[in-house]
Amino acid sequence: MLAERNEMLEKTNDKLNLFWSNKQERYAYEQNLMKESDIESRLHDSYALGEQRGIQIGEQRGIQMGSISTARNLLNMNIDIDTIIKATNLDRNIIIDLQNGKL
Repeated sequence: MLAERNEMLEKTNDKLNLFWSNKQERYAYEQNLMKESDIESRLHDSYALGEQRGIQIGEQRGIQMGSISTARNLLNMNIDIDTIIKATNLDRNIIIDLQNGKL
């Protein structure tokens, strides 16, 4: 069993030596490694960018929902639309839709 392992290791070592002595194969191997590294780096960057964009969208939606909730409360308190626009920075049409029960 030990002799078989040694023989297998010798064959593997011979193949590695042959591979590293062949400049074309080694160059192709190194190019492939660089390509894989580049792809991995791009995937990582894309993931990070997507995550950042998702957070920004979530924050914007949260702010919008908070403003809508505030506007709804102010409407329930019979505050005039112009004051609600100033308080929430919402578009007049959104506040009118809230007032009419469309949102």
